[in-house]
Amino acid sequence: MSAHPLPLSAHPPGTTPALSDAEARLPDHVDLDKQALDRELDQLTERLDELQRRLHAEGARALLVVLQGRDASGKDGTMRKVFGPLDQLGVVATSFKAPTGEELRHDFL
Repeated sequence: MSAHPLPLSAHPPGTTPALSDAEARLPDHVDLDKQALDRELDQLTERLDELQRRLHAEGARALLVVLQGRDASGKDGTMRKVFGPLDQLGVVATSFKAPTGEELRHDFL
């Protein structure tokens, strides 16, 4: 598997991401070959699916992923994009709302 073609250093904090490929201004050394990126994404998705199946089959450990954001911040889209291709048997999604009165009477953890 190759190194990620888009280094994070190309996006310093405080920059606004482009909304379309036409607006994207990337360093000259970054090659955005869509077909190559799609192939790499497919390979990474297959690997993630394999690891998720093994983890679920083992039944001894789990991975907790917490997404926090305001309404319309992209949490649902992230869930669909990252976890959508995986075996749903091993994925549990839970939504957390404002705590109830009973929950507030207990310690946080």
